[in-house]
Amino acid sequence: MNLITLANRYITERRQLGYKLTSEARCILDFAGYFQEREASHALTTELTLEWASLAPSGSSIAIARRFRILRPFSQYLHQHGFTHLVLPTHYLGPTHRRLPPYIYSEADRKRLMTAASNLIPIDGLRPHTIGALIGLLISTGIRPGEAVRLQCNDVDLHENVLTISNSKGWYHRIVPISTSTAIQWQAMLIFADNELA
Repeated sequence: MNLITLANRYITERRQLGYKLTSEARCILDFAGYFQEREASHALTTELTLEWASLAPSGSSIAIARRFRILRPFSQYLHQHGFTHLVLPTHYLGPTHRRLPPYIYSEADRKRLMTAASNLIPIDGLRPHTIGALIGLLISTGIRPGEAVRLQCNDVDLHENVLTISNSKGWYHRIVPISTSTAIQWQAMLIFADNELA
């Protein structure tokens, strides 16, 4: 069985377990193709993996380390299925992400954001209200942007003034309180949306 077939099988099995593997799947398949072109009859090696990782488009040390790290679980899978004796080492190339210093928005920043949202076109359409509600929700709750855009109607309880965050980073599930003013704005936006879509 060649590496591309194993890569597809690995991705399928991981997704069946609930992992999205969006960018990771592209990297794994790209590596499998690279391996097949260069070392089809040879064993997986750290050197070959590093050679592929070094082709990261940005060329930054963090991007190279991230590409290398993405392949480690795949190498464990290959080892378990007898394809290779090598399991790639952890922390081989250093950190895989850079934590940027947080930017604290001032009251003036928040007002400019809300004004810009209200001026989105079409002015009398749903978009200014939706983006304004989204920004307001992020400001008032501190939830991540990805968590906000993934909210479903049944995640929002306007009677108890809470949000249920289900698909959070690390798969955490938590309840986030919202202020009464946020709940009122949310209800007004929903009423507006219902009228627009009716």
